[in-house]
Amino acid sequence: MMDTLRKYLNIHEDKMYLRLAISFFIVWIFCTGPLRWIVKTDSDFLRLLLGVAPNFFAGITLFFWQTYMTSSRPVLALLLAVAILALVEIVQMFMPSHRADLLDVIAAILGGLVAMIIAIRRSKIAIGRGVE
Repeated sequence: MMDTLRKYLNIHEDKMYLRLAISFFIVWIFCTGPLRWIVKTDSDFLRLLLGVAPNFFAGITLFFWQTYMTSSRPVLALLLAVAILALVEIVQMFMPSHRADLLDVIAAILGGLVAMIIAIRRSKIAIGRGVE
């Protein structure tokens, strides 16, 4: 069963991408609620960082998940992660209790870029060792 699923999804052999996706998912969840409850501040800059942090870490999480589950190339994984998060922002424009924010999309792009740099660097190290 797992082999069939692996062939269908083309799951990446490097489990580090799964570990990174799970780790950054936990950070993302922490940033969406508990961190905001813990950090009470009057600083506009810190409030801005707390506001965009979930999208930054969501960009990283989605990139690594996409890379692990489908062995996507880094640019494709980045585009898919950003597209998903941009769609979420577009949907929020039509939800009365939410608001869309361009800074959230920018944070998602930056998070995806950070993840892409990590993935490219990791693949170059693996190629240098003759792993890939």
